[in-house]
Amino acid sequence: MVIKKLIIWLLCLTVSSVFAQQLPSRVADEHWTIEKLWMESASPRVSAEENTSRFNQLVDERWPEIIRQADQGNTEMKIVAATAYLNDWQTEPEAGIGLKWLQQAAEEGNSIGMYRYAMMLLEQGKEKEAFQWLKKGAEQGHEIFYAALGRMYYRGWGTKKDIEKAQEWLVRGFVNTGMLTPGNREFLLDYANILILQGSAHVAWGYKLSAALMGSEAAYQEFQADMQKIYSEYQNNPNPASPWELFMNGSASAGKQIDSRGVYVWMLLLPWSIAFEHGIGVPENKVAAQALLLYSFRVNEEQEAAGNAPDVPFTFWQPQGLTSEEEAEAESLAGKMWAVSQPAQEKPKKPTLSMFEPAQSAVLTLAQEYAAAHSKLVNIKSRPNEKHK
Repeated sequence: MVIKKLIIWLLCLTVSSVFAQQLPSRVADEHWTIEKLWMESASPRVSAEENTSRFNQLVDERWPEIIRQADQGNTEMKIVAATAYLNDWQTEPEAGIGLKWLQQAAEEGNSIGMYRYAMMLLEQGKEKEAFQWLKKGAEQGHEIFYAALGRMYYRGWGTKKDIEKAQEWLVRGFVNTGMLTPGNREFLLDYANILILQGSAHVAWGYKLSAALMGSEAAYQEFQADMQKIYSEYQNNPNPASPWELFMNGSASAGKQIDSRGVYVWMLLLPWSIAFEHGIGVPENKVAAQALLLYSFRVNEEQEAAGNAPDVPFTFWQPQGLTSEEEAEAESLAGKMWAVSQPAQEKPKKPTLSMFEPAQSAVLTLAQEYAAAHSKLVNIKSRPNEKHK
């Protein structure tokens, strides 16, 4: 919810800081807007989180004037004040006042107010009212409503479940706001489940993984459960075209289209880490699982330093229950993975971790060798890359 409410503010990040500095520090008689406050507080030289913190601080500093303008009918200041109340920015938040101002902003036709009010209604379990506001906003052409309305149709919240309409509105939302953005992670999970219903599980699996990496705990849990399911199906009917083979082993022909090491990390190592953590198709070994995550994190840091990291920050879900000795072992193993993944200096720098040919990956070989030497072998009918050995 926090990410959704910040969408409109984050749109202002591209505004020139020079122009922002020209704004008066305080003009009591001026009709304030969210954009104007954001422009005054934001800087293109800092992160989105820092700009949000600056905005919140400015709201604290201008609180009396914000309240005065809200009381006098300034719709956007009603939204700012309501958000402050509802998110405990003030020492004594009044949720009732915040909700009242959001309702007023929504009834006055402000799209931000409509969206925030719909989300608050949804949190309160008032699904039918929330659906009506989201439907109204979407039909008026406000893009931030599209994916949210799609989710309402998919979940059957406040309306009859309708997969066709759900897919239509979700796709429209992705087209306008981008599919792989943190604010869309839960919507992406719903879209993935729609694709599963339509028989495109191998595509859906990738979307679930993306949602998990963007921080969706629900997507992470579902992804883990899906791995268990598709591996069981693979055991009963080994098939080179099965989702298990396609995702864990892949195809060399598809691999020729991928050349970014950062992509390999999030598309391959998280599934393998989960497989080692829970013993899905491989010996259960949390040290190997943790080492793969630590290696992934280091690669991501390298990509960020080089300016090549994806715009979406990764979420590295950690195995639970490791002892201090096991954590040290994982650190050591991750260091070895890093060493073997570095190309020779005299050769062009190319990734040694192949997304679609894991048998050739020195990184995965280390994980597999460690797990084989330090794990109690489970009853495994076929391991993910056994055919390559």
